[in-house]
Amino acid sequence: MQSDSNFLHHFVVGAAAASAFELLKLYELKHKLTNKKTTRLLHSGLFWITVAGMIAASGFFAWVFYAERPHATAAELALCGVAARSLVREAVAALSVKQGVKLGDDGQEALSLRDLFL
Repeated sequence: MQSDSNFLHHFVVGAAAASAFELLKLYELKHKLTNKKTTRLLHSGLFWITVAGMIAASGFFAWVFYAERPHATAAELALCGVAARSLVREAVAALSVKQGVKLGDDGQEALSLRDLFL
């Protein structure tokens, strides 16, 4: 049976790895998007909700995949946490490949789901 401390350990390690990955993604977006679009993204509540949700989901994924292994290594849990984001990212990419779902105004600087996840 999984104890609360094992859940917390697995969740925190998976979420911490996902947080580091999100910081790297944020750095990439800063250089990939225009300054105006980056500013809009950073001021968007939806963006931060998405980031927090991805971090929480990554911690949960790490726990789910290693729930039966209380002595999983930190590397295993971290890789699982990072992989969770990649799974969601690929699903969003597949869903939005033919349609540009825009968030905000209809201008060139409107944010898309791809901006949030990819």
